[in-house]
Amino acid sequence: FFLLKETAKRNLFTEYLHYRLCGVILLIINLILAVLVFFIVRQNRGFEHHYIETNYLQLSVIKSFYE
Repeated sequence: FFLLKETAKRNLFTEYLHYRLCGVILLIINLILAVLVFFIVRQNRGFEHHYIETNYLQLSVIKSFYE
């Protein structure tokens, strides 16, 4: 019983470490994307897609939502 109790504590601790690592990674990704959006807005730049590419993207999004 003692061995199972110690194993459960260790697993809980490693799960907590993985949870924290995942949170840190998500914060870093969020920060990178925020900086990217800031620079795009600051430089007044954006992306222009071709008409057919835009329609294809819209159709694929609509298809994925209605399936």
